[in-house]
This record gives sequence, C-alpha cells and structure tokens, in this order.
Amino acid sequence: MARTAEIRPDLADLESLAILEDPYPAYRALREADPVHLMPSGEWYLTRYDDVAAILTDKRFGREPPEGFHRLAYETRGKTAFDDMIADWMVFMDPPAHTRLRRLVSTWFVPERIEAMRPMIQALADELLDAITDGAMEVVSDFAYPLPVMVISAILGLPRDDHLSFRKCAQQMTKALDSSKEEDAVACEALVVAMQDYFRAQIADRRKRPRDDLIGRLAMEQAEDAGISEETQLGTCIFLLWAGHETTKNLISSSLLALLRNPGQMDALRRSPESIDSAVEEFLRFESPVQKVGRWTREEIDIGGKTVPKDRLVVGVIGAANRDAEKFPDPDRLDIARNDGGNLAFGRGAHFCIGSLLGRIEAQVAINTVLRRLPRFALGSEKPEWQDTLVIRGLKKLPVIVERA
Repeated sequence: MARTAEIRPDLADLESLAILEDPYPAYRALREADPVHLMPSGEWYLTRYDDVAAILTDKRFGREPPEGFHRLAYETRGKTAFDDMIADWMVFMDPPAHTRLRRLVSTWFVPERIEAMRPMIQALADELLDAITDGAMEVVSDFAYPLPVMVISAILGLPRDDHLSFRKCAQQMTKALDSSKEEDAVACEALVVAMQDYFRAQIADRRKRPRDDLIGRLAMEQAEDAGISEETQLGTCIFLLWAGHETTKNLISSSLLALLRNPGQMDALRRSPESIDSAVEEFLRFESPVQKVGRWTREEIDIGGKTVPKDRLVVGVIGAANRDAEKFPDPDRLDIARNDGGNLAFGRGAHFCIGSLLGRIEAQVAINTVLRRLPRFALGSEKPEWQDTLVIRGLKKLPVIVERA
C-alpha cells in the first residue's frame, strides 16, 4: 500500500496532459484506489481488465450519445462541421446503421485479401528504408507514417503521392477527437471540408469509371440501396483514411521505442524474427495506440459494486486494462515471448477493429524489416516526443541513429 501512496497522483490527472509521457503509474494508482471512478467531468472511468472487456460486448452500453449530449464528452459543446462529419463514422454508430455500413466495408477486409497485400507492404517498407542514409533517421515522418498511409491509400484507390497532403488533417482530427474543447473541432473545419470535397470527387469518378477499390465499393448503387447516404460515404472514406494509418503509425513507432528501451528484447527479436507475431501482440498490450474508448449506458447498471445511472458516459481505459496485473503478470515489463493473450488494443464485440489484421501485418513487416536492415538502431540525442493527445497515444517524433546493412 505504501507504493500506491507514493505514486498516486490527483485522480483527475487521467484527463490532464501531465501524464502524457508515462500514463501507466496514474492508471495503476486509479485502478488500485478506485477502479470504477466518477471523474469531475462526469465520466465514469474503468481501469480493470474485466470491467473494460465487459463494456465492449455488453449490449446495455451503446456508442451513440443520448439526446443533448456530445458524442465525445460528457459536457455538451457546440456542434461543428467536424461533429457532423464524425457522426457518419461507423465507430460512433449503433445498430442497425453500424451493422449496414460495417457489412459493406468488411467485404474488403477479408483475411485472404489482406494477407495477399503482405508483399506490397514489404516492398514499401524496403523502399522507405532504401531512402534512409547512414546517420540520423526520424522514425515517425521517415517510416512509421508513410508506410501505413500509403497502404490504406492503395486500398481506397487514391493516388500515391496524395498522402503528403493528408497528414495535417489527420493530426488536427486526432486532436479534435481527443478534446472536449469546441475550438479544437473548429480548428479543423476547413481541413474537413477540403477532405470531403476531395472524396466527393473520388466517388464521382468511380461512378463514371468503376474501379476495384474500396472507394469504388462505397460508390456502388448497393451502398445507396442499403440506406448509406452521400454524407456517410464521405465520412466513411475520411474515417478509413484516418483510422487506417493513425493507429498503425503509432503502433510501429511506439513498438520500436519499446525495443530501443529494452535492448535485450530487441536482440531476442533479431535472433528469432519468426516470433514477430507474439511480439506485436505484446507491443499492442504494452503501448495500446487507442488508450480510451467510450460507451453510454442504456439503463442503470452495476459495475464493480457501483451503480452507474442511465445515459452516462463510461470510459474504458484500454491502456490501464492492458497493464492490469490480475490479467497480465508483471505488466510493466516488455516480454515479446508473453503468451497471456487477450489484449484489448483492437477492442471487442461489434466494434472490434475492422482493420486489425492489416495493422498487425503492417507492424510485423515494419518492425522485422527495421531490425533486419538496420544493424545499428539506437536512440538519438533528442528526447522522444509524444503527441499531446490522451485517447490516441503515439509519438510525434522519434529521432534515432542508424546504420544500414
């Protein structure tokens, strides 16, 4: 108990950038002190593995907010063009709208099709590392960002070089998704409108000249027959582009940082590259790209002996659940041979990440390629810099010193 008293922050720190660099002591303190905790903001925070896993599959919890509440925060904020756009993201929908849209999109993400992309992903990883010269490398901008954004662009059917213009919009949307501040949503409105215009033109082009890509699938008449509006088609395109690279970018860069900080684990993976599958599962557990996920109570519900009223936002802290010692022994230790399984990084239930296999393959290829081709891979003199977002956890910069084979 003394250890808990020493590290325990003000419990409200879980909503503060004060814990940005290392949120896990705060997660542990809250889990030990009050695992079903009512925050000052009005949200209920869950930090135990079993509780977080339960809300992901229990149909008494929903994604769409009750009337009068904002979908991203307990407090109501003014509605913006950004809010209108994300209302058309499947991740914020409940059935039947979610079911219809997910069914349409999921036909593209079948395992056979995604596995067949592995050679292309490998070629892109090699191409990006070919451009690196001995000396300095910035992992995020040189490798972890361009790889997944080029992959999802190929799936959508977008011109390869267009990804260069996507990053600013993606960064601003990530910040707006993380924030309850109206100004953060307003700040990305012009970027959102530009992206909508961009995808509107792409959809119109597919209707004139059908193509076998994901935008072509969304542009089909069947999408309209299923009750999927043009606004939802546009929102889905933007969501797939954002989600298809943002979390994978963060997974790749944070995994490489974890290996840099654990050289014994890096050496073990170099010696046994075939263990990359289990290694990626450990990276997903150790630094979950999505740290929090929200659900709204549809009725009064008992959670861990506490009564949570109807129409309340419950936040499952995935980053805390994946470091719960009751599920994962010695949870703060990186162990690429860990076989506990069951990390919640990609969620569970109806909203289980549709691109989970793609993200896993991209990370597997990216990490093994770096270790194979860069025999010298060491932290640079600068301190790694984390994004100033608490829901989506990722590095802004990771400078390293490299030497190619």
